[in-house]
Amino acid sequence: GEAFYPRIYLQEFASRSSVQKDPNTGQTIVFDYDSNAWLTPQRHMTRRLQFALDQAKTGAGILDVIDGSPALTRQQKDVIIAELLIQGQSKTLTDLGISLGF
Repeated sequence: GEAFYPRIYLQEFASRSSVQKDPNTGQTIVFDYDSNAWLTPQRHMTRRLQFALDQAKTGAGILDVIDGSPALTRQQKDVIIAELLIQGQSKTLTDLGISLGF
């Protein structure tokens, strides 16, 4: 039916997931079989951001990923970029549960 969609394969995570509408909020949620949990749209976008950052090969690449991410507001992007340029790390990313590999 329209409230449930079949399993999908997410290339970036190399795994299968299920997608359905949350009956309480109407939001599309993703079931992650690796963590055995439903992910809200924001948590799913944060997971995608972590994946993209893990693929970035340079500092400039990391800044490009952050600047282009739909998971972050413009204000968050500006703060994170400033933190990385000035301090070499980002408390904002850490608070979001995102780690950088350096």
